[in-house]
Amino acid sequence: MRGLVSASTITMDSKGTLYVITSSSKKAAWKYENGKWVETNLKALEDTNALYITELIAGVDDTIYALAADKGVWRYDGRAWTDISGSSGWHVQEYFSESVNGIAQDKNGDLYAVKNGGVYKYNGSDWMLTGGP
Repeated sequence: MRGLVSASTITMDSKGTLYVITSSSKKAAWKYENGKWVETNLKALEDTNALYITELIAGVDDTIYALAADKGVWRYDGRAWTDISGSSGWHVQEYFSESVNGIAQDKNGDLYAVKNGGVYKYNGSDWMLTGGP
């Protein structure tokens, strides 16, 4: 990777590995470890034409989560990116009529997302409305 001119978001896991999403004409996910930038396999996410990867977080077990505001939430396990948008597709109108604004994980590993109208919790296969302020 030659520069982070088009970097859109960054996170670091507990081992100190940096992860960066670039948003140029070729979207890419990079990790920086042992003094080198290495591109991760982002093909699954690229195939969805996700346009806006707005947030990355490192989970409590160092799993990386990417929020593609227009295409749901994705998980990186160190080998591949997997769509965890839920059985109906989290980006489908049924769940959200607007983009998701943010994601977070608590110390127990529970994953949450927020958008106008509520906070959603991931139960391992789908997102459930938990309420909100």
